Amino acid sequence: MYHGPIDQALGDLKSTTNVFTSSFIKDIKGENELDMMEKILEINETFDKLQKSYQELMLQNAETATEAVKAIQERERDIGSSIKQES
Repeated sequence: MYHGPIDQALGDLKSTTNVFTSSFIKDIKGENELDMMEKILEINETFDKLQKSYQELMLQNAETATEAVKAIQERERDIGSSIKQES
């Protein structure tokens, strides 16, 4: 069975997960110590943590899917070999 599209999709998922970035401002404090600025910085930090967790989860999912595809491919080979031996 041909698994090229599956391998390609998993590879794409892994590579796009690594380049996932936000456009939030990283440092806006400067001399301005307003509560709003501090809250925005806190939100940015929380978002960064969430983003890292998401990336890790997506990479784990891609790895699990890759392992599952390899297991299916092995099973297909084993079944194909047994069918050939029975013939």
